Parts: sequence; C-alpha cells; structure tokens
Amino acid sequence: MTGNKCKIEASIAEAVLNVEVANFTTKHYDPNIPTKHNPVLRYNAANNEEVPKLSIFVGLGGKSSGSKPYRTDLQERTLIHSYVLNTMVEVKPYIEQFKAIHWKNTHREPTPEESKQIFDKGGGFGFSSWFCNLARTDKEMKSELRKIARGFDHSVEAFNSYDVNGYRFQTHKYTTSRPNAKTINSGVVCQGDDGLHYYGRVEGIYELNYGFQKGLNPVVFKCHWFDPRRVRRDPEIGLVEVERNSVYKGEDVYILATQAFQVFYLPYACRNPTKRLHGWDVVMTVPSRNRPPPPNKDDYRRVDPSAKSVEFYQEEGLPGHFTIALPTIDDMVVDDEQEDAGMDGDNAEDEAEDVCAPEDLSLLEAFRAGIDLDADGPPPADDDDEEEDQEHHGGGEDQEEEEVGGEDQEEEVGGEDQEEEGDEEDLSEDEGLGNLVFDPDQSLDWVEPADYQYVPAVERLRPRDRKPYRRGITQLPALKDWRYRHVVLVPYGRSSFKYEDPSQRPPRGYSNILGGLLRWYFPGIVNFPTGGCDVAWRWAHYSLAEDPMGRGTAADLVVAKFWKYFKRAEGKETACDDVLHQLARKRVTGMHYEARIQCVRDWHADRFVHMTKEDARDTLMQPWQYMQNPPQYVGKDDRCFLAMVMWWTCPQYLKKHEEGKKKRAEMRGGSHIQGSIPISLHLQNEELRTGAKPNVFAVLKKMKQRKTPDPETGSVWVNPQCETQCTSYVSKFKQKYGEEANPEAEDFDPEVAVLAGEGLKHGRLWFGDGCVDPAKVPSLRQIRRGRKSGQPEVEPRPRASDLAVERLREEMAAKEQAAQEQRAHMEQQILGTSSSRYR
Repeated sequence: MTGNKCKIEASIAEAVLNVEVANFTTKHYDPNIPTKHNPVLRYNAANNEEVPKLSIFVGLGGKSSGSKPYRTDLQERTLIHSYVLNTMVEVKPYIEQFKAIHWKNTHREPTPEESKQIFDKGGGFGFSSWFCNLARTDKEMKSELRKIARGFDHSVEAFNSYDVNGYRFQTHKYTTSRPNAKTINSGVVCQGDDGLHYYGRVEGIYELNYGFQKGLNPVVFKCHWFDPRRVRRDPEIGLVEVERNSVYKGEDVYILATQAFQVFYLPYACRNPTKRLHGWDVVMTVPSRNRPPPPNKDDYRRVDPSAKSVEFYQEEGLPGHFTIALPTIDDMVVDDEQEDAGMDGDNAEDEAEDVCAPEDLSLLEAFRAGIDLDADGPPPADDDDEEEDQEHHGGGEDQEEEEVGGEDQEEEVGGEDQEEEGDEEDLSEDEGLGNLVFDPDQSLDWVEPADYQYVPAVERLRPRDRKPYRRGITQLPALKDWRYRHVVLVPYGRSSFKYEDPSQRPPRGYSNILGGLLRWYFPGIVNFPTGGCDVAWRWAHYSLAEDPMGRGTAADLVVAKFWKYFKRAEGKETACDDVLHQLARKRVTGMHYEARIQCVRDWHADRFVHMTKEDARDTLMQPWQYMQNPPQYVGKDDRCFLAMVMWWTCPQYLKKHEEGKKKRAEMRGGSHIQGSIPISLHLQNEELRTGAKPNVFAVLKKMKQRKTPDPETGSVWVNPQCETQCTSYVSKFKQKYGEEANPEAEDFDPEVAVLAGEGLKHGRLWFGDGCVDPAKVPSLRQIRRGRKSGQPEVEPRPRASDLAVERLREEMAAKEQAAQEQRAHMEQQILGTSSSRYR
C-alpha cells in the first residue's frame, strides 16, 4: 500500500481507488456470493422452496427490527383482507364468479362502484364470507389458497423497519423519533390501477398470520397517501412535487410490501418560500440496493468512439445550460432597508432561469429585433371566438359551473350564435405558424417600475380591506375513483354530445373532463414540420406535439384518455371522435381566452381589488403585470408564457381586441341566457323535468329572451339579432307550412333554418346550429334546385353591423317623425293663439 515512502499521498489514493473498484465489481457477482460490502439479502425464509406458490409471495422481504404484537380491529381486518384478495391473481376467477351470481342486470356490466358494492355486501355478507365458505367445500382448491380464504388472525406482528425490493422502509413515527437521524426511510410510492403514481408515508408495517410458517406470511404497509390531485408534475425535467399537508380521502390505504418503492421528500430551501412553493415538497427517488442483473454478451461489446459517431450524455442531466443574469453595479443595492425590500420582492414571485438549448441560441441573438407575427391570422384574441357572449346573460336556473385548472370555463352552446372561420384549423393558412420570435417589445415595461402605484380606473375597482375569494384548482378525477366509465355519449349536432341515459349523467360533464385533459396535456411551444415554432394556440397544434415517451401526439393522448372516462355510442364511434375533435377545437381557443382574463383578475386580487369578468375582459395590462400570474396549465414553462404575453401585448392583438369590443357593442347584449350548459344537455334536462320531449324551437326561443324586459328598450330579447333570428325562422316556417302552422308545436326543420339564414354560412346554421345533425342539413344548391316561384326564397343572413345600421336608421326616422309632430303641434298652438287674439 505504502511502498513509496516519499509519495505517501499517492499510495493512499491508490488504496482507496482499489477499494472502490473492488466494491463496484462485487455488485455484479452472483447474488448468492457474499462479500463484505454486498452481503446476501437476508430473508426470513430459510429455503426458497418452502415459499408458497401464490402471486402475493413474489419477491419476499425481511424484517430489520424487532416485532411486537398488534391487534387489528374489525374494520382494519376487513380492509386488509379485502385488499389481499383483490390483489391475488388466483382469486380473480372466484371474484368474477361471485359477481356473476349477484349481478342481475344482463344488459350491461356493473360499474366500478357497483362492483365494489357487490364485493362488500353481495349476498348479505360480501365476497370474503362466501369465499371462506367455498374453501371449506371445494376439494379442488389449493391448500395454500384455502389458508388465504380463511383470513388472518386479529393479532398481527408489527415492525418498525422492513427490507424489501432493495430498500429499508421504516414507519414515519419511528424514523422521525430517532435522535440525529441522517436518513428518512418512510417515503413510499406505489403505482395504482389507473397508471398514476401515488405518493405517501409508511405509517405501519404488519405481518399477517395466514397460517404459514414464520417469516412466510405476507406483509402489508399501512400508508398515509397524499392527495393525488395535489401532485404537480413537470415531465420535461422529471420534477414531481407533492403538497405535504394534503390527504387522500379513500379507504385503500394498505399495500403489499412487495409493491412499495422508496422516495423521500425534499422541502424547498427557501427561508420565505413563495405562495406557489409554500407547503410543497420535491419528490426524490431512492436507488435500490439490489444487485444489478448479471451481464450478458451485449454488455461486453466495446464501442470505439473513433469508429462510430456516438453522442454520450448523462441520462438524468438537463439539456443545454443555464444562463444566470447577474446584476450590474448600477443595479446593486447598498442600503440595508432597500436590500430587505428587494428580498421580499424576490420571494413574492418565482425567479425563472433561462434554459438555453442550442436550438434557441439563434432566437436569443435576435432579442431586440421586434415581434414578427402575421397580422392576417393571429392566435385567438379575447374576442376571436365570441365566447364572452355566453356569459352576459348566463346564470339561468339550470346553469352549472365547470372549472378545471383554476380557470373559469364556459360550456359551448352547441355552435349556436358563434361565428368562426371554417378553415381556421388549416395549418397552411394559420397566421403565426413558424413566425414566433422571442423578441419582447422594449417600449413596454417588462419589469415593475420602482415608483409604480396602483390607481383605480373607476371607483368600483378601488382596493378593499380583504382579498377577494378565489376558487381553488379543480383537478381531474382519478380514473380509479371515476364511477361513470360506463356512461355512453351520443353525438348531438356538430360539436356536442348527449347522454344515452340522462339519469346517469355524472356530476362533472364531458366538457369539463375534456377541458382538464387539454390543460394536462398542453404541449406549450410546438415545432412545425416546415420550420419555426409557436405556442399551441389551437387544437391542430396538439397534433404536432410528439409525446416524449413515444405514445403518439398530445392530441392522441387527450382523445385516448377522454374515452377512458366515457364510452362511445355503439355503431357511432367515428361520429363520436369527430364531435370530440370539434369540441376540443373550441375548448383550446376558449382555454387561452380565459387564461388572459384570469391573469388580470389574479393580479388585481393580489392588490385586494374585486374585478368582474366583464371588467377583466376589457382591461389590458403591461407585460410585467401578466408575468406575475402565469396560468396553471402553463406550469413552469416560462418560455411558453413569455410568448403568450408577447402576443397579448403586441399591436396585432390590440387591434383584434378593439374589433371585438366594437362587435360586442353592435350586438347590444349576449347571445342567450342558457349559461354554460350545451343545448343538447339543456334539452335532456328539460325532458327529465317535464317528462315529455321538449320542442327545440320553443327552448331556443326561451333561451334568447330575458325574464324581465330591458329597462332601456323594453324588449325581452337579449339582443336585436336574437329577435331577428326567431322572427325569420317563424316567417319561413309559415311560408312553407301555412299561416296556421305553429313552430312551437312542430319538430325543428333544418330546411327552414337554411332558408332563414342563407344556408351553412361559414359551415354553420344561423339559427339552431347545435340542434341539428349536420348530415340532415340540406345545402343551398339542393334547396334551389327545382325551386318554384311560389315557394319560400332564401333570405340573406344579416350581420350585427347591418342590424345596428338599420336600428340607427329606425331611430333617426323615429326622431324625425317626433320632430315633425312637435313642429306641427307648435304650429297649431301658434295658430290657435293668433285666432283668439283677433277675436
């Protein structure tokens, strides 16, 4: 070791290196060869041949602490035994047999909730009792399975520590009670049936006495699970965060020890963490101490770097490099009070590090070149889809609120009253595809001015004493808790569904689930095949975002996951997919529209200002104000949110925003009082309430009328265009069927709707578009072919601006007539006065 007395440091280093090499190589020895640093794993089972050949005994572990008796109560024993039975592959056929006996409905399969009810209470005592009785009479059942069927003793062995899967697990109480503890071994993660990973802590370790030899009984962990809805994931960098105070509400808190893998939770190293980081821990995986598998021939193949072009990388490293913007001498603060204030400001919001990948360097070099967006087709502005028209008179008696991801959502009206270009999803004609340049406009404020003070624009926007209430983030329901997978969706119109059985309508509608999936799989910035990139403003962009795990595109993931929550109508699978794509197309546009509004409301809420959605829609802010409140679905993608803010503050967006305000002013009100419920579901609700099939025209007419007349105009219509739509339909209906015909007593006629509104302009009916199957709508060519002189003619579709001009003309004519009447009245008075004077 120390052969060279003059170079003792080198000898010591060589000795340490030899020890490390020896330790590393022994990791690849046969598992049965013991070494000093890698002893053979100690299992309680002395002979592996004695282990029962049942699925729950795959991968045994061993206790690493003393044990003490623990008596389980009836509820604990029932939960543990039920979980063991449900986990065993050998018991699955018996569960299906038991279900077939007690499920009497032959028209459909039981829902997960109904299956659980059958398992727990079928036959009066549930499956466990039935299986135990069967074990006594069934001579063909394996003896090992009979022991499981009889159940375990109430008294179990409890451990503080247990080794399994190459980890040493300890109960949370034990690991936190040790003085000067260097490790935390209570963190656990387990994959559920729905594919999600559930994170928690080990609360108890129990060996169940099923009558096998000592050490051969199954071991379960009792876990405290965190709420899976309070888990944040960033797949791009592999970051997982959990809220440490959240609690899973389910009863399934037990898992087999062999199903557990170890993690630990690392709090953020911040003295004053921001609101977004407060109470959240980062999940860190723990490497297993199991020996790696024996090497094979492929492992010894030598790669010559000079002969092959091989890119070497660190698997768990981050791509690119980090650029840290250091302050200049002019930005440094010397005064202690100012420095403390600066620290508070830093803690008030997240400081984003710029990840400069090689492909982004060219973009960053053009930092001061200006925004390059095509003005002919920008991403959706506030008023591009006219979704805001649905909220003016929303809040009808059947209105429901559906919110996912913290943004206020509005359900579509089945396409009614909303104009949209039929080709807006065509990528070749979309506006800013490939034109995105990360070039913030330096004439705007991207950093909060030091002397900024909030000044309310109007009196109602003054700060109050308390912050306004803000609803929390609504998470997607876990598939294992979703009891409505059997609910069948039937296409209704072009972009909406109805439920095959209205009585089984889930509490969270299909549009709500779709909105959550669109946020969950939001791809951020997407690259286009023709070059360039842009934010995923539209549904078509989801089809360009490839999943890193090779599962298809983001659009494929959304569609596949959606149909795990619901079922397609039999024989209409293709039509269901078409409707889903149309609905997703609208929801993505509305998602971004709501994101800007929510940014405005959140920024003002932090300053104790109560702002309505109407005020927020018309409020435009500076970039630094938007940047303080990123949407929840954007997550930590600062690059994506920067691009969104650049669009919200560019001249093209401001132009579209003003055009939208002008369009809303011309409409003079919303488009209906239907609220957030699609017309298809509103008709189903009406049918459930009255017991009779509702008249479509009567429902549409009701949705376009106020409950009380407008105080200024005295009209009950929500806007003049709604009145024109209904009167045009009634007029054409009477022309076709006679003056005595009543559209409120007859079925809705798509041909009449085509005649009243100039056909399928922009691919949509002017009236009742969401209530008609597109295949049943005749084209203008079909209607005009063979048209006779006495039949109703096709009426041109009036625009809101045309109605506004016509309304102004009527008002001017009324004022002129009133002025003439006033002049005539004054002339009569003058003549009457003159004649009386002469008399």
